[in-house]
Amino acid sequence: MEDRDDFEMTTVETDRLAELEKVIVENFQGFYVVGCALAEISANKLYRLTHDTFEDYCRERFEVARRTAYQYIEASSVMDNVRNCAQTKILPMNEAQVRPLTKLSPEDQIQAWEKAVSTAPQGESGAIVTAKHVSHVVSEMLGEMLTKRAEAVRKTVGDNPAVAQEFIDALWALIEVVRVEAAKPLPAKIRENMIDSIYRVQQLLEK
Repeated sequence: MEDRDDFEMTTVETDRLAELEKVIVENFQGFYVVGCALAEISANKLYRLTHDTFEDYCRERFEVARRTAYQYIEASSVMDNVRNCAQTKILPMNEAQVRPLTKLSPEDQIQAWEKAVSTAPQGESGAIVTAKHVSHVVSEMLGEMLTKRAEAVRKTVGDNPAVAQEFIDALWALIEVVRVEAAKPLPAKIRENMIDSIYRVQQLLEK
């Protein structure tokens, strides 16, 4: 491998690199500006002159699906939360880093981001907080929360003779499978199907 000293750069080159990196960072963080704008449009119904719903407005005006629009809004909200509350100078640089945090409560978002920063591998310029690392931290936290909730449910229904043991065992098995699978880098479509299936179980239990 060639020594980096063999690739000395002029002052003009280093200045240009700084300019280009600034462009990249600002455009990566464009998700925040977009999310804030969409949130204000939605909250104040500024679309009402031309469209009946915010969803129709996003789809017809920007060719953006409802889910995507709300992802931008959620991401900008998380960014505000992390920026205002996290005890770290390192902030998310792009939407991919923020997206996993939307699965958590505002308080847990702060804890997850701080943990991601403190446990991230170190590079020459500091911690390298990748979206993959953030997702891993969030998955670990969700797994721990799910296990605690599952144990609480098990204790609650375990003493109730009206609840079949088979149901308790099946519930525990389901939660354990979800905990394990959720920690994997699953495709978005599979995660959506998992969430939909769990929602259907919830509907059955609420009848």
